[in-house]
Amino acid sequence: MDEVRLKPADWPSALADPDGRRIVVAGPGTGKTKFLVEQVAALIRSGRATPSEIVVLSFSRRSSARLRKGIETAVGPTGVPVDVGTFHSLALRLIESLTEGTRPLPLTTPEQVGLVREILATEDPSDWPVLYRDILNTSVFSAEVADFLLRCSERLLTPVDLARKAETRRDWRGLPGLFARYLGRLETMGRTDYGVLLTQAIDLLRTEEGRILTSRIRYVMVDEYQDTSPAQAEMAELLASAHGNLTVTGDPYQSIFSFRGAEVRNIAQFSDQTGSRRIVLAQSFRVPRQILTAALRVVSGGDLPGSAGPVEPADHEGRSETYVFDQETAEAEWISREIESLIRVEGMSPSDIAVLVRSKRELLNELSRALDRRDLPHDPPDSRLVDHPAIRLVQDLVTVALAEVDDNPTPLTRVDADQAMRRMLLGPLFEVGVGQEREIARARKSAQLTWSDTIARFLPRHHGLHQLIVESAWATRIGASEGFWDMWSRLDGIPELVADPERLEWRRAWAAFGQMLSRQADRDPTVTLARFFAMVDEGDFEPTPLISIRPTADRITLTTLHQAKGLEFEVVFIANAVEGVFPDLRRSRRMLRPELLSPERTTDSDAQHLFQAQEEMRLAYTAMTRARRRVVWTATEAGIDQGDRRPSRFLMAAAGGDRVGPPAFHDLEPVTLSEAESRLRRTLLDSGAPTVDRLAAASVLAAPPKPWWDPGNFPGAVSPGPDSPVLGPTFRLSPSQADSYQRCPRRYVLERRLRLGDATSTWAHFGELVHDILERAEAEIVGTGARHAELDRVLTILDEVWGSADFGPPALTEAWKGKAIEMLSKLYQRWPGRGEPIGLEVDVETDLDGVSWIGRVDRLERNEEGGLRVVDYKTSTHAPTQDDAAESVQLGFYALALARSGEEVVASEMWLPRVNTVSVTTRQFSMHRLPEIERVMERISSEIAAEDWSPRVSDQCKRCEFKRSCPAWPEGRGAFLS
Repeated sequence: MDEVRLKPADWPSALADPDGRRIVVAGPGTGKTKFLVEQVAALIRSGRATPSEIVVLSFSRRSSARLRKGIETAVGPTGVPVDVGTFHSLALRLIESLTEGTRPLPLTTPEQVGLVREILATEDPSDWPVLYRDILNTSVFSAEVADFLLRCSERLLTPVDLARKAETRRDWRGLPGLFARYLGRLETMGRTDYGVLLTQAIDLLRTEEGRILTSRIRYVMVDEYQDTSPAQAEMAELLASAHGNLTVTGDPYQSIFSFRGAEVRNIAQFSDQTGSRRIVLAQSFRVPRQILTAALRVVSGGDLPGSAGPVEPADHEGRSETYVFDQETAEAEWISREIESLIRVEGMSPSDIAVLVRSKRELLNELSRALDRRDLPHDPPDSRLVDHPAIRLVQDLVTVALAEVDDNPTPLTRVDADQAMRRMLLGPLFEVGVGQEREIARARKSAQLTWSDTIARFLPRHHGLHQLIVESAWATRIGASEGFWDMWSRLDGIPELVADPERLEWRRAWAAFGQMLSRQADRDPTVTLARFFAMVDEGDFEPTPLISIRPTADRITLTTLHQAKGLEFEVVFIANAVEGVFPDLRRSRRMLRPELLSPERTTDSDAQHLFQAQEEMRLAYTAMTRARRRVVWTATEAGIDQGDRRPSRFLMAAAGGDRVGPPAFHDLEPVTLSEAESRLRRTLLDSGAPTVDRLAAASVLAAPPKPWWDPGNFPGAVSPGPDSPVLGPTFRLSPSQADSYQRCPRRYVLERRLRLGDATSTWAHFGELVHDILERAEAEIVGTGARHAELDRVLTILDEVWGSADFGPPALTEAWKGKAIEMLSKLYQRWPGRGEPIGLEVDVETDLDGVSWIGRVDRLERNEEGGLRVVDYKTSTHAPTQDDAAESVQLGFYALALARSGEEVVASEMWLPRVNTVSVTTRQFSMHRLPEIERVMERISSEIAAEDWSPRVSDQCKRCEFKRSCPAWPEGRGAFLS
């Protein structure tokens, strides 16, 4: 087999010769994904292939999304996009197109386990080994069998193939028959699973229709080939069979998913086939010499199969460090303290930092608490949408409703219902005090009341809650999506909770949950809310919501080593690196041993141990090479109650023979005032410290000298800026600036005058696009006598405008487009205006006490009597109150400026078509308040002219990015001590 090693400067020659079978073997950070992107771009630019003739496949949705975005950036608009996706998504589309039927719906993991359990319940126990007969109908064994069947499909094994293998493994005796019955049930149901999905696609590709389809494909490319299963490798070969142009990329040292069916030998088999060319990318863009050397020490001696050969490290400096602590709390606290220093002192972004562990069961919760104590942003471990308090409220209500209609509830059912009801009553929806809740509980117990009777007697105003508990059909009989909205519309207090400015994450959680249930309804409309929550609890699983409950934020990554695959960071901490935890060399994690389906795996204990050790080595290597600048291994030695606990062999190998011990805590400079005070107190209370140090600590704590306590002396403190006026002798204002100033003068000056903070906003981008669409559409009918444009024309303009939209991945951009279509359709179908438009995006201006006020009116209408109506479009989903709108500075300014120019203004209002109401919500300004608005504008002008930037505390402070430097809050006060 031909092999060529390429440096970045040599890429053009390889990109110019894309035909045939090629494997791009690349070490960490050498740019194998970038190589594929450049290859696609080169094919299209050279005219060798059109976008529709190229298929690019990857192992995961995350990596395929990264590929798609890279290709779209490199190629630009092409009309027809390049087909980029996962093997499973392509298989779904192939089956749909080749069978001319509906797209099959794959079973979720809980659905698959449930189906297997149903079949197991009908099995003859004598067909199974004695070992399994008593557990056939358990959820644990059902999950084991479901996983085993998935692995069979991934290896293209049929029930007949499995029966042959079972001849030499008696513990598999019952599986072939069950496998055949399982496949039959899938066919009857018209469903599939993610393993069978691939085998069905492969069978179709082997037909004449499949060969016709593949003849249209000229180039097939596969990223992360080391993570493919035998079925995926076969599917790639069939897709490329017509022209033989197949390019795959991979790194054998980063094959870490054998437990999911991945076969590292796929790379070796690909290379061994006649006519294959091997391209090795020899230069890393990410990993510096120090980290790469330490990573190679970890895998040395492991006799790992495959290699990319020597990789030239990146030319920047890096560090590999190893530390051992005496207890887990000290390990977690040091990591969080080090991260705080990286962020505060070195100015690193939180998203550039990752803390990785082998298992979520180990140390992650302790790490999360340590980060919370320092108010460092991160996603808590094991955070699922269904565990969010907003969704827990729904599940609690389902729990109570189920118990209420149960004629013979078990003691556990009653306890669960009582605890769920207590959480609801004490929570923000009902806000019952602890004393009142206890009184209700005592009275209920003494009178032996049901919860419905209790609510009726003690909380009669909560009629909706009482009704939902008594009538449980919403939870037990109708589809989950429909049941959720039924509950939503009847439950007391929901509107107030939704309107609460402190409940942004709750609103996002409910929106994501509603979308999740809609997707579930598409899969199986018979699943009720009660069944949905039971599936989640049984399988510790939930469908992935497309809407994040948190805005895109700069957060520290806190996750497992496997989940970090494909990511990169400036600094990586590999925590809890303890022997027995990492490497994890347990003989088997599955009782049915699905790994033995692989022809390379044997029952020989030494061979098994070697394979597991090699996979763990690759996992360590992959984790270390996520870092660009620094990788830090940490571990905890045995405590009194921790037995034989010692640092991982990988940590010791990374240390390279250097002494391993705790970090030098005394060398760390405090980075906050509280940290400095803590150090002084420790010194004061340390009986072993020198007397002079203890006296000095006491003196500073009692009466800190100003120079010593100057916040500017702390590491990372920013030097004060110039003490000069922000405004010049003349300045202009706008109504939006006035609103911003009234909310918080300090935030106004930082954002609007000094241009600090992140000015980008997804919602602002959405609003700009919608305003652009409305302006273009309405401009076409100004002067024609029409009240508004036609919806079809508006949607045509939307398609044109959305070509410049950028909301991230294409799927997200399409989701935002859907919001725009929904909003505009409602606006034009239920148009609230009564006059003809005479102006769009009209600039207005007026002077108050020498200050020029300027603004832009979205729409001006003239009624039949000749009066003007000002219209301001809003894309928010929340409407201001009638009273707030009646005294709105923005609406008042528009009316005032036009009135001063001699126009008769009869109304000034805002339209809010995204508010969840049947008609378009509108809010009006009270025209009799124009004199009052003029006085408010004069006051704001004078305060801004005086440069009064005093902070104003409100509900919005929680989401203000300047809170850490705001003197109104404890965490920001230190920066203003003198």
